[in-house]
Amino acid sequence: MLIFGLILVAAPFVHVRKMSAEVTAGVQSSALPMGIVTLIGAVGAIAFARRKEIAIAALSLPIIAVPLTANPLLQSIAARRSTKAFVEQLQPYANRQVVGVEDYTGSMQFYLRRPMIVVTPDAEEFTSNYIIRHYDAFASDPKSPVRRGTVFDPSRLYVVRNNDALHAQQLQSGGFTPIARDAHHIAFIAPNTIPPR
Repeated sequence: MLIFGLILVAAPFVHVRKMSAEVTAGVQSSALPMGIVTLIGAVGAIAFARRKEIAIAALSLPIIAVPLTANPLLQSIAARRSTKAFVEQLQPYANRQVVGVEDYTGSMQFYLRRPMIVVTPDAEEFTSNYIIRHYDAFASDPKSPVRRGTVFDPSRLYVVRNNDALHAQQLQSGGFTPIARDAHHIAFIAPNTIPPR
């Protein structure tokens, strides 16, 4: 526990390239206080090793402190995973139908506050075994938001995953331009349909 505390205290001063800026800030805000509490608990447990009840209380300190000390890290991870800020970037285009091209998250639809069409070859994006098993029925139903393919319509807004180079390239080749981006998604719109500011 003493070693773990020392690692946590040192963590804010170590730069990890693969971490996003938001997560790095959360680690820096959380690790030092968590490490200090862990060190206090370890030293307390060692100092009062003969008094079992005090040693157990000292060892419990880091666990009790986790909800308070880890909060900045958890908040930064939540912000990175949430699509709330991404959907806020789409507000100027709120009147358009949103189409996810092999891209869908429940939180995106929640923040949009309306249904979105999802173009998918297998319904994997829904993470629902029911939809995956009944994909053909959903994709064949004209009232369903599930589609097998799409023709890029300039009046619609298209969302793709930011690591989906194929669909991003298809949209850009078709004259679409990116208008919003976050850690996981990019939104595209036809430039001649962007409303003036």
